[in-house]
Amino acid sequence: MNTPEHRAKVFKPETYAKVSKAMMGKNKGRPPANKGQPRSDETRARISAALQGKDCVGAANRGGNGRGLTPAQQELWNILGSEWVPEYPIKLGGKQPGYPTNYKPDLAHPARMIAIEVDGLSHLAHAIRAKDIKKQTKLEELGWTVFRFKNEECLSPSIISKLKDARIISQTDTSSITAGEPRAPLVETSAS
Repeated sequence: MNTPEHRAKVFKPETYAKVSKAMMGKNKGRPPANKGQPRSDETRARISAALQGKDCVGAANRGGNGRGLTPAQQELWNILGSEWVPEYPIKLGGKQPGYPTNYKPDLAHPARMIAIEVDGLSHLAHAIRAKDIKKQTKLEELGWTVFRFKNEECLSPSIISKLKDARIISQTDTSSITAGEPRAPLVETSAS
């Protein structure tokens, strides 16, 4: 099957045209892919509107570097107080094969070298879990203590007792807990 005669028969322009025509029929006249072009603002707005109110994670609720905080991260930040820094860049000591130049945990207390990761459903996937383990191992090698909480835990009233049990907040001091006064959402500023 991998002979030159077979390849010449299979990879002919007529074969590509036939396959392309079949794909167009399956996609109701649309091209089979977005051809590498980003979606227009109008299309993105329509998709966003369609997802509003559905039980799914839309772009507005997804966290990650430069995307702002998720509701769970925001709630945890409100509880922990101003000495905690969202997406604090921890330098890894220059370029290293297989690693970025820094990691940004969801919340960090640089003075105490404590990092907190808030994991959504995507962190159940094996590939993302492997990246989480790699990140956590590297941060621990650098002397950081890493705690992981699920989104549901951060949005639950029991999070305060879990933070106390992990000694992230004091057993007696609740001055950093600002349940009645939510912190303003983190706004990204662009450097000019």
